[in-house]
Amino acid sequence: MTYISKLSQNPSPGRVHSISWSYDEKKFGKKNVQRFNVEACKLGVRGVTIVAASGDHGVSGAAAPRDCGYNPIFPASSPYVVAVGGTRGPEKFNPEIACSTANGGVITTGGGFSVFTSRPYYQSNAVNGYLNVTKPSDVASFSSGGRAYPDVSALADLYGIVVNREIVLASGTSASAPVFAGMLNLINQARKEANKPFLGFVHPALYAAPSKVWNDITVGSNNCRADSSAKCCKQGFKAIPGWDPVTGLGSPKYTPLKEYLLR
Repeated sequence: MTYISKLSQNPSPGRVHSISWSYDEKKFGKKNVQRFNVEACKLGVRGVTIVAASGDHGVSGAAAPRDCGYNPIFPASSPYVVAVGGTRGPEKFNPEIACSTANGGVITTGGGFSVFTSRPYYQSNAVNGYLNVTKPSDVASFSSGGRAYPDVSALADLYGIVVNREIVLASGTSASAPVFAGMLNLINQARKEANKPFLGFVHPALYAAPSKVWNDITVGSNNCRADSSAKCCKQGFKAIPGWDPVTGLGSPKYTPLKEYLLR
């Protein structure tokens, strides 16, 4: 809350922010969620875009590795934050699929539905489409009318990073989120050079984008946790054509996305 409050009070805030931190939405509390959403909404109007990781334990969220179940995380579940899930495959020259411990990934991309915030208008058609096609048998177990996430995805497996002057491999939506944030930052720069306003609240534009902007991820699920046992639960979602609560709209194709957002 300190972060979002100070950011909101900043007269010249950075235009794109990436958050890799997450917490159990229920434990964060309804009042804190509502306060954060108000401030994030105001920032969006001012041209600020906030991006957040969708989590690394599938639908178990912050409750993993202890429990199965649908446990949304925050701030990914905020309708004013662009939630980014994780994929894998291209890092080993394989087809891109949802990142999961069930298919060899180090983590399982998070996704789900908010228990405190209702579904925003901009994703209504996409989410309804998913629910109508899949018809989850346990729909009563999660808040199907809530804000659904992630919105998009990016590679989340086996990044080479430097730690103490040595290259080590790291995985997670903590990596995929800043990748997408970096893309938005580059697009913002192009918009500035074209005398266009900053993206800010970009969600409606993302959901209205043509299919050519995305790599549609149709393989994978998020029912497995990412602890040492990599236990797979009954609760979870599957990736299908179009939007899904595993990889969202898909992973971005940068050039088509840039061209679309520059229109």
